[in-house]
Amino acid sequence: MKLILALAALAAAHPFERRQSELSSVLAEFARQGLQEKKPFKKDISASSFPRPGAKKAVIWYGPYKIRAANYGMSMDPAGTAWTYLAGDFPKDVTVLQVESEIVYADGTRAQITNGLYNHHLAFVDSAKGAPPMAQCLNGVKGAAPPTSVFMGGSEDAGRGVYATKDPKLASGYYIGKADTIVMSGDIVNYANETKTVYTKSTIEYLEGRPAGTLDVSIQLISVTDCDGAFAVVDVPKNATQFTVASKEMQIVQDGYMVTARGHLHDGGVNVTAIINGKSACSSAAVYGAGAATHGHGGDAKADTKAPWDTISEMTYCEEGVKLSKGDKLSLVAHYDVVKHPSPGGSKLEARWPRRWRCCGRSQLRYLYDK
Repeated sequence: MKLILALAALAAAHPFERRQSELSSVLAEFARQGLQEKKPFKKDISASSFPRPGAKKAVIWYGPYKIRAANYGMSMDPAGTAWTYLAGDFPKDVTVLQVESEIVYADGTRAQITNGLYNHHLAFVDSAKGAPPMAQCLNGVKGAAPPTSVFMGGSEDAGRGVYATKDPKLASGYYIGKADTIVMSGDIVNYANETKTVYTKSTIEYLEGRPAGTLDVSIQLISVTDCDGAFAVVDVPKNATQFTVASKEMQIVQDGYMVTARGHLHDGGVNVTAIINGKSACSSAAVYGAGAATHGHGGDAKADTKAPWDTISEMTYCEEGVKLSKGDKLSLVAHYDVVKHPSPGGSKLEARWPRRWRCCGRSQLRYLYDK
């Protein structure tokens, strides 16, 4: 299992560098070599209820995708179906306020483990945009590299991303340039015996252009074990049923704002708390519900979709906006209660990659599938 706090994100007072991370470079190269463009299956633009004058909402469906029960394409799972395309007719020269993306059937019903499908990952990447580091380990250990610019997507269930607070005094958003290339990638695992047809449904709320004074936002991932080395493993005391896992202290390396934040836990987790200068700045709690998408790889729990299990369905957000200054100290604490929320598996929490990503061994993928 992995403990991650997604800081979405640091809004710096200067434009972010338009640079490439490793995965962004790969996707950009795909685009240069003629990656096929997929036009929307349908698209609707209307006024947004987000509290910003002139905000718009685009609901875009891409597909259809035939999800096969056998191995297909470059899937990361033996039973998966994978795809990678350029996202055609995607909003450009816009400042994104918030997004949500999910896998659905033709009638709009969400595709999930309870009806036979597991969302291994869904990602929309701005291949022209990178992210600066926001924190460094005080013990000298090199933490995770800045994530690629995956600004929308998710795994297991719907993925929500928030780039602006409800307070109009803090003007922020994720800017997509006029010439930016948007690459979309998905991988769906079918546990049913029949082929299924699905679509991606994405809701993007945005402002046209880049309003003056708007701070650009990046996604940052901070893991409890980032300062413990590349292959850190947390050992839980034998027979422990309630315990905490705390990170080593990190230091903020540039001024900005923690615009929104959300934790990532696997079953058994209670909450993840971000502590700034010794005080709690955000506590993101796990919400459990029977039949929700699993937080292990689909097969780690039950492949029998007729038997729902109590698992994490979502993590709460902190959306107040917290000012961060260079030199501030940051640490994370994750709380577990494996009696109240039983979890399959042993007493070791895999820190670098979740069990479902053991196949891939790429640290940058941690960002793509953060919950």
